[in-house]
Amino acid sequence: MIALLFSGICTFLLCSVGGYIITDFLKWKTNRFDEFFLGLAAVNAYFTIYSIFHAISAFSAVALLIAYALYFSIRRLSLQNLIEAFQRFTKRPLGNKPFYILLFILCSPVLISLDYTGVYDTGLYHTQAVQWITDYRAVPGLANLHSRFGFNPNIFSLFAATSFTPLFQQPIYSVNLCVFSVFVLWVMTNMHSAYTFKKYNLMLRNSVLLGFVYPYCVKHASLPTPDVVPMIILCYILLRFVETEHDQTASGLLFILCIYAVTLKLSAVPILLIAAILSIQYKFYKPKLNHFMILALSLLIVLPWMIRGIIYTGWLVYPFSSIDLFSFDWKVPTEQVKNLHMAITGSARHYDPKYYEWASQTSYWEWIPIWLKKQDITDLLLLFGSLFIPLALLILTCTKKLQIQTNLSLALLTSLLGILFWFVTAPDFRFGLPFIAICFILPMCLLKPAAAWGKISHGILFILIPTVLLVELGSFVFQNARHFPKPYFVPNKMERMNDQRSVDFNYFWIDGKVKCFYPVIGDRCFDMTLPCTKDLKNDLHLRGEGIENGFRTVNG
Repeated sequence: MIALLFSGICTFLLCSVGGYIITDFLKWKTNRFDEFFLGLAAVNAYFTIYSIFHAISAFSAVALLIAYALYFSIRRLSLQNLIEAFQRFTKRPLGNKPFYILLFILCSPVLISLDYTGVYDTGLYHTQAVQWITDYRAVPGLANLHSRFGFNPNIFSLFAATSFTPLFQQPIYSVNLCVFSVFVLWVMTNMHSAYTFKKYNLMLRNSVLLGFVYPYCVKHASLPTPDVVPMIILCYILLRFVETEHDQTASGLLFILCIYAVTLKLSAVPILLIAAILSIQYKFYKPKLNHFMILALSLLIVLPWMIRGIIYTGWLVYPFSSIDLFSFDWKVPTEQVKNLHMAITGSARHYDPKYYEWASQTSYWEWIPIWLKKQDITDLLLLFGSLFIPLALLILTCTKKLQIQTNLSLALLTSLLGILFWFVTAPDFRFGLPFIAICFILPMCLLKPAAAWGKISHGILFILIPTVLLVELGSFVFQNARHFPKPYFVPNKMERMNDQRSVDFNYFWIDGKVKCFYPVIGDRCFDMTLPCTKDLKNDLHLRGEGIENGFRTVNG
């Protein structure tokens, strides 16, 4: 717990100070949460750039802190200015003590996550991918070693930078915890504002939103999964967009965050519609915001991410083979890219690996019934509700029988397109959850702000969510009572288990120079020594004397 909190505080300071410096330099007047998320994107971009040329180490964070200090010195800003900026996060953000207590409870995933050692993909490639960034600069053709390494979520570089492995003798992943906690604080602050002005419908909207994101985020707070941050970023963008109809500074920030979201997860591509809308709205703002700086910051985020992806795979957008621009010797063969794309689509549509190819190529009428059978009834009800209610509202708006705020309509439309994109490409619920959640909760803004909605909101926040949390906490204490106090200092290490059996590793030699490990059972390398892969290829070769020079295939 101590290790996780230490890493989380460091992550918060890096992002918050970074956002403060950017907004101070550009003379943008923003709130504390916009500053944090802007800083998150900027700091992530810095570490991604750094990872292209060098392994991420403590020096990379120290170099960033030195840059912060130089800026404060040049601008003649005192430490008091920084303290005052942080005080905006804590100075009566919620208004009364019950909310402070609830905030503490909602941020308690730090305890629950201590014993939650991973999901399938964490052992499959997340941990290994972060380890590669920690130990090596961007390795050409890394996706030839393991196909999943080419996915290149931007957040992995920030995971690596804040892992503090030498200090705690194991990697500590706190980014999800930090971002989730700030998001909870933002939601609760909005709820207090809605309560003050008796907008109980908005209270209901925010409490239901927490009900959506909380169950998933709470168990992944200490894991290097790339799903939590894009989920939160997308929800933040869409809800803030509804509030920014006449706020050009906030619109500029949201444009940057839209670009950033796509680098976190390709399933976030529909959010670019919001970016396009914001760029059109700029034309009507007077005085105009500095478009050049917004574009520069956006390019600073997206270009390093694209460059690292090209280094890893030889493709501009991996694993989509339709955009074929390069002919590097480390380029992943086209057939392998197509097979991976087929596996991703097929696995989301069908539960049986034997039918992945069939599911990815057959008609919708054939795979949809199979997909529906394997879904939880609650998820299906939420999905249908998130589709039909917004569609009805948009139809009523088009027929002029209902008037809806312009940005609210556009946010609903974007979320509906996001659900459609998700369903067509890879209908795994964790990919589509932010769009489903926003579609479900935004119509609540149109409800009459009756006091009954406020009572329901308090019921969700003070009864339902705390009950779930207390059950999880009780389970954690019961399971770890015999191991006290170790888990309270550092999270439990990942267990190398497949089907309740410990995983053994064997090895083979690449070009007789490099020993490469592989799991004897299953396909997960967990936190095994690099290099490790599930993809056993006869045509895998080194591009030089060592693994830092990259990998290629005969076909490549």
